[in-house]
Amino acid sequence: MNDNNYEARASDVDLERITSSTHNALILEKLRSNDDEFTTLGIVGVDHNWPDEEDFIVEEGDNLGWLGYFIGKSKQLGSLWVFHLPGDDSFRQGLAQNQSIQELHICRDLGEAGFQSLAPFFHNNNTLEELNLSLSINSLECAKNIASLLGLRQIKSLKRIVFENDLIGDGFVAIAHALRAQPQLEELILSLESTDMEDAPFGQRGCAALGATMKNVRSSSLKKLVIHASDFDDDGLLSLVEGMANCVNLEHLDLDGNDQITEIGLSALSDLFRSKKFYLQELDLSYMAIHDDGMICLAAGAASIMTLKSLDLSRNAFGDEGLQAMAVGLSNSKNLESLNLSVNGPFSAIGLRSLSDMIPAALKVLCLASNGINDEGLQALAVGLGKHITIETLNLSGNEIGSAGVRALTAAEITSLRSLGLASNAIDDEALKVLVEGIETLSIETLNLAMNNMITSSGLAVLTPIFRRKSCSLKKIDLDPTNIGDSVAKDFAEGLVRNESLTNLLFGYTNVTALGWSAFSTLLCDTSSITNTYLSNHTLERIGSSYFFSHEDHIPSSFQQYLELNRQNQYDAPICKILMSHSNLDMTPLFQCNLKLLPFVLAWFERARSCRDYVEESITKFERRELSALYQFIHGLPLLAASGFYKHMSTDAHSKKRKFDQCDK
Repeated sequence: MNDNNYEARASDVDLERITSSTHNALILEKLRSNDDEFTTLGIVGVDHNWPDEEDFIVEEGDNLGWLGYFIGKSKQLGSLWVFHLPGDDSFRQGLAQNQSIQELHICRDLGEAGFQSLAPFFHNNNTLEELNLSLSINSLECAKNIASLLGLRQIKSLKRIVFENDLIGDGFVAIAHALRAQPQLEELILSLESTDMEDAPFGQRGCAALGATMKNVRSSSLKKLVIHASDFDDDGLLSLVEGMANCVNLEHLDLDGNDQITEIGLSALSDLFRSKKFYLQELDLSYMAIHDDGMICLAAGAASIMTLKSLDLSRNAFGDEGLQAMAVGLSNSKNLESLNLSVNGPFSAIGLRSLSDMIPAALKVLCLASNGINDEGLQALAVGLGKHITIETLNLSGNEIGSAGVRALTAAEITSLRSLGLASNAIDDEALKVLVEGIETLSIETLNLAMNNMITSSGLAVLTPIFRRKSCSLKKIDLDPTNIGDSVAKDFAEGLVRNESLTNLLFGYTNVTALGWSAFSTLLCDTSSITNTYLSNHTLERIGSSYFFSHEDHIPSSFQQYLELNRQNQYDAPICKILMSHSNLDMTPLFQCNLKLLPFVLAWFERARSCRDYVEESITKFERRELSALYQFIHGLPLLAASGFYKHMSTDAHSKKRKFDQCDK
């Protein structure tokens, strides 16, 4: 059937008759009607294990020409996932007409014919921005088929290519050569998984091929290059550096997980950074086993990247010497906002004092988790932290910090601080008290104290006053797995009655009985009166452990439902809770306002319709409650009118009597 025939029949063709299932017919209807919520489509075969609602499952009885036609005509479809590519010519002709798809995900080897059949789509489509190759490219033939497709002609709209699975070196050589036809590419992501194949992975040959491509592309547009855990060493990095020298627009470089690089490769990378034409904004060199000597090599180059905003050096192997070198290198960095040095060290007061003296002026995020930092080290660091008014996030989890360190930290008065991580330290009741007293004047929103096993349930009592403060800014506090017990649970619940900031309260709950959970349940929905229900806490979204088990017998059945209401429908949560808890809505208090409140009553019930899923009652029952309340409201008005009439007549009579009395005088 030609395009004219499809066009003539498209509006009235019976979709049930041209598909193998009601599900597939529904997919075609969404495409035909240009449903603005249907933006993602998957095409899968019958052997697909976990089809989604958005997947068209190709089976016998499906007219694939119509599938292609409706894809081609769609104006809303933005993402296409191909697990199965139909061999039907009419399907491919229709697909080639599409002008809305922005992301194409190829999730399996399509074979030579399959990849070639996509050429018209690539040629005609002017909206495709991302090509995601999620398949395992574990054969040279598959890689050459992909290379043939990419090297055929320039796809001007294509900005991003992602490889997410196994990729053999020989195969990528062909692909890298083909990428020369795509100088407009802005992002190349090689997020590769480890492989047990006998063929060599990406490695040296892949780096050499990619380096040559980047070197030979004229006017490279590449802004982001990601090469994860790709099994290359210094020679591979030298090849990449040679190519990156031609990428004058490169802003984001991520070499995470390439742990065979030594000082030789890092020195070459540092030399690249020193070039005047290099303007990196994000650099990720985590998981690369960089020691002190390597960090010293890098520091000289890092000092030259004045545009750098984010630097991730976590999970390496450098200590104080490397930290000191990097601190000096970054001291003049005016734009650095995020610095991650976690899981290195240990860092002593010597290295941390250097960092304290050299903290970049614009720094907002500083991560120093699991660096063996003790009280003396934090005291040295705190001196510099107190001089900076930009730091918003400070992660010190996984260290050895106790009371003295906490006291030094709070004394620094970091007024800009919004998130503080102190999990897995040496925080005890005394340190917690010091911390609470010290942060009273700060606007911290996230406080992580998890895994501090020396904190007792009695020590947690110091937190209740914070919850009661009108100026409380805390949104999340993590105390897990500290067991709070019933007494602290009741204190927390009472302290949070009027709190409108805290959304997450995490703790160990094995010592909390039905008594403690009842207190939290009342906090979330006080059923003693409609007014108290309305004034209950509608902000909290999670209470208890991060690993909450809703089947615990001693936890009230309504508890999770109240939390779910706060999470999903916070704006209407008070209405929903009132409907759940009060079968009879007394309108008497509203009578004094006469008809002025009638529009508000009607609007209230209109909003209440969104709560029916939570109230779990039929539409009929809900409407009866609505009519009953309205009847009660309107029925009371004539009585008020009569009362008002007699009051008016009485007042008028008294007025006339006074006038007669005055005349008699």
